[in-house]
Formats: sequence, C-alpha cells, structure tokens
Amino acid sequence: MVAGSLGGGTDLGKELQEGRIFIVDYKVLEDIPTDTIHGRQQYIAAPLCLLHQGTDGLLRPIAIQVGMSHPKPCHQEGGNGPRPQGGVPQLSQTPGPCSPIFLPSDDEWDWLLAKTWVRNADFYSHQLLT
Repeated sequence: MVAGSLGGGTDLGKELQEGRIFIVDYKVLEDIPTDTIHGRQQYIAAPLCLLHQGTDGLLRPIAIQVGMSHPKPCHQEGGNGPRPQGGVPQLSQTPGPCSPIFLPSDDEWDWLLAKTWVRNADFYSHQLLT
C-alpha cells in the first residue's frame, strides 16, 4: 500500500528494521465533545499518521487514517465516500469502511485534506497537553 511512497530499492519491512518508519497517534483527541458554531456542527479528528524518514533526513507522511465513528453503519452516497446512515458522524481511529486510509498517490485534494486533519490534530493536541 505504501511501497510507492518509500522510493525504489526498499520496502516497508526494511525501513521498519532500519528505524525509518514512525507513527503519530492522536488518540488523545478521540471522543472530545464538540459544539456547534452558528448552527454548524464542529468536528475534531483523531488521525493516525505514518511517517517515513527519507535518505535526506526529512520526515514525510506516507499514510493517514481519518475516519468516522458513529452508531449506525456506513453506506455510499453519491460517490463521495462512506457516510453514516443517520446520526452525527464523529471522526475517530475506529477501523472499518468509514475509516479510509489516504496515501500520497490519492487525489491531490483528498491527500491535502487528510494532511490538514493531521495538522489540525497536532495543533489541538499541543493546546490540550501543554
């Protein structure tokens, strides 16, 4: 799944053994209650972000999981990805069809949005924990 993001001549197992794979887990943000602003529901993500340290020493995201946790199962709606059947979606790390994994090879805007959720989660966790 992430092989294309690692570069040629290597694989995930080798990169793990060499200590160049990292995970950022924002589970601390899961289940934080949110409010509404001007009648619009607000959300907080608790993503998982897999990072790879390249030969240049820089860390780059290679996979991001941001999903929805809710009491009812998902269904496809209009080709825009899974949506909850009733209820208000809450973003979480719960595995399943409503927790897609985004990759750099995905659509440019999907990947940008996934990275934005991670950036926001980083900001929220900093504010929460400091």
